[in-house]
This record gives sequence, structure tokens and C-alpha cells, in this order.
Amino acid sequence: MAKQEKKVHELIEDVENNQIRLPEMQRGYVWKSTQVRDLVDSLYRKYPAGNILMWETSGDDVPTRNFAVGQKEVVHTFYNLLLDGQQRITSLSKLIRGNSVNVRDKKNEIDIYFNLDHPEKIDEIEPEYYEYQDEVETEENTEGTEAESESEALDFNRLTFIVESKKVKNDPNWVSVRQLLNSKDNTDFLKRANITGFDDPRYSKYNERLNNLRAIKDYVFNVITLDRKMSYEEVTEIFVRVNSAGTRLRGSDLALAQITAKWRGSLALFEEFQKECKNKGYDLDLSIIVRALVVIITGQVKFKPVSAIPLDKYIETWEKTKRALSFALDFMQNTMHIADLSLLTSPYFIVLLAYYFHSIDYSVSTEISNKIMLWYIPANAKGRYSRGSMETLLDQDVKLCKPDSWLDILKAQFGKLEIDEIDLEGKFSNSGFYKNMFLIMKHYGAKDWETNLGISLNNMNKKDKIESHHIIPQDLLKKAKYPKEMINDIANLAFVGKKTNGKISNSKPEIYLKEYLDKGKGSVPEMFVQHCIPTDTALYTIDRYPDFLKARRKLIAELFGRFLGELG
Repeated sequence: MAKQEKKVHELIEDVENNQIRLPEMQRGYVWKSTQVRDLVDSLYRKYPAGNILMWETSGDDVPTRNFAVGQKEVVHTFYNLLLDGQQRITSLSKLIRGNSVNVRDKKNEIDIYFNLDHPEKIDEIEPEYYEYQDEVETEENTEGTEAESESEALDFNRLTFIVESKKVKNDPNWVSVRQLLNSKDNTDFLKRANITGFDDPRYSKYNERLNNLRAIKDYVFNVITLDRKMSYEEVTEIFVRVNSAGTRLRGSDLALAQITAKWRGSLALFEEFQKECKNKGYDLDLSIIVRALVVIITGQVKFKPVSAIPLDKYIETWEKTKRALSFALDFMQNTMHIADLSLLTSPYFIVLLAYYFHSIDYSVSTEISNKIMLWYIPANAKGRYSRGSMETLLDQDVKLCKPDSWLDILKAQFGKLEIDEIDLEGKFSNSGFYKNMFLIMKHYGAKDWETNLGISLNNMNKKDKIESHHIIPQDLLKKAKYPKEMINDIANLAFVGKKTNGKISNSKPEIYLKEYLDKGKGSVPEMFVQHCIPTDTALYTIDRYPDFLKARRKLIAELFGRFLGELG
């Protein structure tokens, strides 16, 4: 085992020249932009950023996978397989190589912005601004403009780094890290910041800060290289142990490493199936594929037995796993009408259904379909796999393996299966209730208020993209000093197209809602029924907002009850 020091730019050059490669056991590039931001911040401040672990090998019979950045097709006598450090090196490569990098996944293009006028000390930084960006990065909802409007209220000048944002992009005091790292001097950046000469009191400070940022290319990592005499199996064991010691890799990543070590070339099979699913609209994570394979082989969900499963068992079960997952996904879309996997609060639902359908040899009656849906609605809404020990709960359901038992244990977990007004209190757009609300409203034919187009997550035109519309406009509620949690309550959200949302904007609810109501010419318009909107016009004023929420929660709970009642 050898130890050496290497600068960031040297590691990146080794990746570009194909000297550093990725072993098949490695997961793909998964970092979010906020993680890249934090890495750059650490290197800028010269904080410790972990070691790099590699294995020197001839590479003749060792399966590898692609980096998320382009590499030259250079042949070497020996290669270094990167065991720990892929996320860091790939992120820095995306920034430092700039336009020269061939990004394999366009969604992972990265730029971070640097504040020339940042506070001197890190304890002067306001943490809530970083927390805000982290929330935006991970938020999963249908609102297209919510994040932008939230950012307008924040002052980012107390931050050092920020993920690329419209608000700072044209600010002369904010510098693109990618552009700086691909420049030769600071002249253009200082001019842009209106530094006119050496006598400007800001010149020395800004110039030093730009130099310090550019110096991250010379940041030194400690590199540990395992001896080439080690076997692939032994290296895999080290990889698993190193990553088990922390929280950087999920259990599925470690299981994948052990499977691919035993079954060479299996990663390509998994990724090929993953691509097939994606082409059909199912964006399935590799971890779910691995989990389903293990469950169908062992009848339980824990990854502990992975290393003991013989190779022939993996090979024999792979086609069965593909069949089970394909059927489960098609059942969800075509029978349960879950058009997009984002409507699930957990992908574990896919694993459970795949195993169940496999166990009953795909003979599914109408009665079974209804019971599955009767279980799924409260399980998804109340978060069966979104709290506590999720793996243990899934294992429980796999071993029970029938809808009647799932219903019994779900009732024991939550006390009841019904969904009432109390359940809906304090729920937001990231909740299972919100996801189910969309599903059920779509089931009953909810349409956009202007185009009369049925609500769907798959609308082609951007103008018809579904957004979460605040029925009582949020800006009006903010002015009235209602708390954010109350403003964004799901009882104030309706599903409309982007154009309709923009047209209504901040219109007074007592005016625009009454106009929609009057279109019924004496009867209640469909939109009020489909979207569970109270017809009592006295509730549309800002001061009656709490009463509006209460009335709409009652209507939404009744809609849930109607749907579940029809299932039996």
C-alpha cells in the first residue's frame, strides 16, 4: 500500500488521460449541486476534504464503468481504479475542465458562484440561506415558480458560495467559479466588479480572494493506492469496509459492489434494464433493481446475505426480476393509474409489488387489484415507508406477502385506514396526501380551469405543465402576515397549468373565484367539484383564510372517502 500527495489538477489530468478509471463496483455520479458548493467552500478555506483511495491494476480483466466526464482513449500499462473519491474528483473536473469536458449527463452540469464581498469569518455567514438552497435542491413538487419567488426575499450577500442562481448571475460582485478556474488572470473579473485601478480600496482584497479560489486547483489530497497484487475480490471487500464505516454509500451501493465482484458484467445488465425502464417513463433507481433481485432470491429485503448467494442463483433469477419489476411498473401505471413515480412517497412500493406479483405468478383478479389500491392510498399518504425503520417495515410486508395482511398491519401502525380532516392538517406539497390528492382528482376527471385539459404530469407544452396554484394567492397572505406553513398548506393548493397559474397570479380570490363560480349560471361549475373548492364566497376573503382551509380540508377528506369507498 503506497501513500502520496497529489494536487487537484493532477488528479483531474489523470482522469482526462484515462490513467484513473472507475471499477464496475462504483455507483454513478450522484452529487447534488449543493454538495459541490460545499466541497468548493472547504477547499477554498483549506479545510480537510478526505483521502483518495485507489487500486493499481493492469486492467486486463477488471470490469470498469464510465466517468460522468469524458476521457481520452489512451492505453496504459497500469491503471488506477478509483475506489473512494469519485464524487469529489468528478465534481472538480466538471468545474475545472470547463467547456472542454464532455458531460455524459447534461442534468449534472455544474456551476457555483463566488461572492467577492463575502464575510471575513465563517461564523458571520447566515446558515438559513444555505439551508434554503438545500431545500430547493431536494424539493419534489410540481411548482415551477415557488422557489424563485422565495429567493427574492433572501439576501445572499452574507454567503461565500452559492449554486448558480438568476439572482446573482448578473451581479458584478458574484463570480462564476467555472469561468474563474478556466481563466489566466483576474483582470476581467475585477473590471466587472468596477475595480478601476490599484488605488481602489477593494482591489487588494478582491484580487487575493480570486487568487485563493483559483488555488483550489493546487489543493493537495492524500492518495492511498492499494497494491496491484491484490485480487478484485479482496479489493471489493476493502471497498465495502471503507464505505460501511461512514454514511457515504447506501446499503444498495455496497451490495451492488459485492454482486458485481462475483458476477462480472452484471452492472451492464442492470443499467441496460434501467435504461429500458426510463425509455418507458419509469425513472427507476439502480438501488431498486438490486433490492428486487435480492428479495426475489431470498424472500427478505436485507442485504446481509448478498455475499453468500452463489453466482448461478444471481444469473438464474435475473430474468425473473426483470419480469417482476416490469409487471409491477405496468400495473402501477395502467391499473393504479400512477402515471409518474414521483407520486410515490417511497420506491419500496415497487419492490413489494414486484415480489408479490412474482409470488402469485402474475394472476391478479379485480378483487386483488382493489385491495392493493385500498392499501396503497393510506400507505402512501401516511408514509408506510417514509418513517422509522423503512427496511424493517418493507421486510415485514414482504414476508406477509398478501394485501389482506398488509391492510391489517397498516391499521395497527396508524390506528385507522380512513383519511379525515385531521390527517390533512399541516400537510404540504411534499406529503403523500398531496401526491394522492393529485391521483384521486385526476381519477375523477379534474381539469385545468382555463384550457379544460385534464390534469397530467405528462403534458407536452410548457404552458400546460401542471403547477401548484395557491387558490388564495400567497403574496396576499404574506402581506396579511400569515405564517409560511399556513400559506403552503395543501388545502390551499390546486393543480392547474402554468399559463392558468400565471393568468390568475395575485388576483383577489373574492373576485376571480366568484367569476369562475358565476360561469356555472346557477349550478356549481365542474372545477369547484373536481378540485374540492368551497362554494361559499364569504370564505374567499383574506381574513377568512383559516375558515377556507378548514372547509376545503373537509371536501378533500370526503373525496378520499368516496374513492376508498368505491374500492370496497
